[in-house]
Amino acid sequence: MADFLRYDHFDVLDSPVAVLSTDGKVQYRNRAAIGYSRAFRTGSRLAYAFPQSDETLKDCIRQRKPVIAQARLKDGASFTALLIPDYSPEGACVLLVLAPMLEGRFCYEPSLAAFSAEPFVEGVAALPGGKTLSKLGEVLVRSYSALFLPHNEETRTMGTLCLFLNRLFERCFSCRSQDAFAKCTADCMDMPLNDFEGIASALSCLAVLLAVNAANERLEVFLSCRRERACIGLSLQAPERMHADSLSLLLPGRKVELSILAAYFDRLGYDISLSRSGGRLEIELFGRKRFPASFFKAPTPEEEKENALAVEELLARLGL
Repeated sequence: MADFLRYDHFDVLDSPVAVLSTDGKVQYRNRAAIGYSRAFRTGSRLAYAFPQSDETLKDCIRQRKPVIAQARLKDGASFTALLIPDYSPEGACVLLVLAPMLEGRFCYEPSLAAFSAEPFVEGVAALPGGKTLSKLGEVLVRSYSALFLPHNEETRTMGTLCLFLNRLFERCFSCRSQDAFAKCTADCMDMPLNDFEGIASALSCLAVLLAVNAANERLEVFLSCRRERACIGLSLQAPERMHADSLSLLLPGRKVELSILAAYFDRLGYDISLSRSGGRLEIELFGRKRFPASFFKAPTPEEEKENALAVEELLARLGL
């Protein structure tokens, strides 16, 4: 994952991304950002762009969690930004990412009882007054943010990923009628899985995006081993608005987020294929790295406890 996190690698993304110091100075911006506005040129200061609080960037660092903030540039451009705290030996900074998922009314609720997700509603780039992100919205924001940050690149097993997904679905969808589950074939339960946190965060983001945009449809995830490679399949009864040309074009209004997910899965070493069959959308992630059977090893009781702890720690970071 380290290669993906070199700032210049963000140039492959068509979503504006910038790295800001705590006082708002642009330390880096990708090509999409400078194409969006010259205000993102390296060395310029953007603290003024957050009129709701002069301390917005510092608050992001202090809170140690993603922050949603409205921004207005001097050239008149207005947008909602996802601010992500980033810490390194060189010091703390803030990643600024523009994403349509933060526009209008998205995954918010005044209470669990009144949960409602309306992902296609146009409107101002802010959460309505008096409302907060729902549990589903919070998970999406945090899992999406995690794609831009370094992870502990531990090797877990496919069985551990299955455990994570089922606990994610149980807690994430508890406030709505969404039905989701994950299954793992017996022969790949002990298959090694590189960068558990990375793939788990990406699947969390993709699963929630699918759930929000296809309400009340059953989401199924199947983990298996094919030709000594990891295979992760997601299956969903697909509304007509879901297209199967490519992941980035799958959902209207979600091109930016899905393009980033596609680039991220590629960096993790997975090829993506999409198809439709019997009204269901099938998304398949096929790992490029081979793991011959000799690499498989049943975990000891101590390792099983460690795997379960890793699952709970990641769920806690997603707000679950």
